[in-house]
Amino acid sequence: MVRLLAAASVLVLAGCASQRPDLSQEEWKLREYKNHNKQEVIAAAREVIRLSDPSDVNFENTSDGFNATRTSIGFYVVANEIDGYSFNFVAQEKNGVTRSRLEIEETEINQSLLTLGLPVGKNGKPDHPYVYELFYARMAYLLGDKAEWYRCDDAVSRVSARYGLPNDARKLGMASICGKFSDDNIPNSTSKKVDLF
Repeated sequence: MVRLLAAASVLVLAGCASQRPDLSQEEWKLREYKNHNKQEVIAAAREVIRLSDPSDVNFENTSDGFNATRTSIGFYVVANEIDGYSFNFVAQEKNGVTRSRLEIEETEINQSLLTLGLPVGKNGKPDHPYVYELFYARMAYLLGDKAEWYRCDDAVSRVSARYGLPNDARKLGMASICGKFSDDNIPNSTSKKVDLF
């Protein structure tokens, strides 16, 4: 009986410590807005990405959103890093509800003496939902739905403390917005009123 209770306790505690409820990777990327039109949602999304690194973000408008790229190169005495991120944001309005979807692609390449000058890195999508949560929390701030803008240091520290993970934006999959080369700008009062074009 004691063993059964101990096993049940372990299962309950493991369930409480899980990182996310049963959300699929597809659900990380989606949000719905009932009080904001398509143009407002697209403008807020664009501003979140622009503020992450204003000098290195390039936008291409689409009929339902935008594509954006951000590339940063760091040269050091014995190493270099190239980080490239692409964002595809789509918003569609139907029956008074604006549905949005964000796709992020990451390319992170390093070369150093440790790799004998050979490029090593990764290419793909974020492994965790944290960057999507930060992105949409910042959008909610710009849309006036939340009172707090989360800075990168705060967001990474909160995720790290809450889930017992490394305090590192890259390891948490948050480098596309909070990476080493990000500016982490805070919006001022004028950035809340961004025109789409």
